[in-house]
Amino acid sequence: MNPAYNGTTNPQIFSSAQVLTNRTQGNQNYFTRIIISCRVSGILPGSTYLNNAVSTAEIGSAISGTLIAVTDSSNNGYNTAVDPNANGNANETGENVPTPFSLTILPVKFLGIQAHFTNENTSTVKWQVAVPVSNAKYFEVEFSQDGRRFFSQGSTAITNSRQASYEFEHSSVPAGTLFYRIKQADADGSYIYSSTVTLKRNIRDNNFIVYPNPADATLQVTLQNPLGGRRMLLLFDETGRLCLRQELSNTSNSIPVKNLADGHYLLQIVNQAECSTKKILIHHQ
Repeated sequence: MNPAYNGTTNPQIFSSAQVLTNRTQGNQNYFTRIIISCRVSGILPGSTYLNNAVSTAEIGSAISGTLIAVTDSSNNGYNTAVDPNANGNANETGENVPTPFSLTILPVKFLGIQAHFTNENTSTVKWQVAVPVSNAKYFEVEFSQDGRRFFSQGSTAITNSRQASYEFEHSSVPAGTLFYRIKQADADGSYIYSSTVTLKRNIRDNNFIVYPNPADATLQVTLQNPLGGRRMLLLFDETGRLCLRQELSNTSNSIPVKNLADGHYLLQIVNQAECSTKKILIHHQ
């Protein structure tokens, strides 16, 4: 496809001199068909829309270098709109052949869905859709702990047909594996689902070792079962305020805490899909 194609100022679907190869055998006739599908917004059921198209290409042998120029057209619009050979007669054989097409309202197309932990007890679900959307009423965030029985956690009304990104915060998440999916409902009651994403909240502390505890100036954090992907260490005080954030790049990590006040803290290690916690005490000598 031509990356500059936009259907208006640049109507060239394929790039200039683009070659479409196929495997053929000698002494046989071959027929090539190219099907082009597109998503169109703002279409109203029951309305008549006009379209026309002209395609030109060269067909031949790449080995012998013999090429034949071919031109074809289709037109559901005015019969003067398409004149492939530009001879002033748009009604010649092969010109202005009607293009068959079907007109339906497409459901919302999900482009992606992600979930991650924002702190020990809260997860955030984000999703993206193709815009503009038509006939869409609301999104509903559904949650499950077994991947089979899903329950609604909340809904978001679709008030802007061109809003492409959404997010939802789920507080007081339980321990274990968490499953999320998005339900999109239309005004006529029909609905579709996104794919399902998972998170894992691990309340056990056997994924890492922290010492000394109580700590004075430095905490040593050793990962027993390293979490995959980017790993972040978060340290919260008793009020839930985030006091320290540090990316963990090694199995053994030194965390400076000499500037933190004495008291109890919650240490959390997270990646995009898992969260492990441990309580620690900071006491300066």
